Amino acid sequence: LNADLFSQSPHKKAFDELGLPECETCHGNHEIIAATNELLGTSAEAVCSRCHSETDNPKGYHGAQLMRQLSDSLEAAEIRARGLVEEAEQKGMEIGEAKFKLRDVRQARLEGRTVVHAFNEKRFQGVVSKGLGEAGMVSGEAHQAVSEYYFRRIGLGFATLIITTLAVALYLYIRRLERSPSGRVESMH
Repeated sequence: LNADLFSQSPHKKAFDELGLPECETCHGNHEIIAATNELLGTSAEAVCSRCHSETDNPKGYHGAQLMRQLSDSLEAAEIRARGLVEEAEQKGMEIGEAKFKLRDVRQARLEGRTVVHAFNEKRFQGVVSKGLGEAGMVSGEAHQAVSEYYFRRIGLGFATLIITTLAVALYLYIRRLERSPSGRVESMH
């Protein structure tokens, strides 16, 4: 699939004209470089910056920059969503559906790593947007579960306070009745 995407990309023609090997140029030859966010973008260690800069091939430079930003945003959204799901689970809240949806976020990240080979910003943005939407839904559900946990805790605290206050008031009332001459409780012996 990656090779098919690359074959349809603008890089295919450029690589052919320069006589560059397709996969090896970005991923290495015998020591295949694992796909990470660091390969993408315009930083010094990014593969894209070997051929693209703001002055040489600026369209590719800005495209690589955008795709890296999108990729980083999706990764950050996934980390945040995962953290909220874990927090909700630790608090004993039912979060199974959100946890299941978290897989869709991970899948979007993996799909993005494949779609990047097309070097099509709109297509890449579509994949990332889908993942960001899922991450937002997961974060929202998990955040709601955490909020509900605290709401329940506060409600339990108020209920305990009210019950304790009523129990003390009832105890004092009974003691007062027992002490008054007209309210003495007679023993049944």
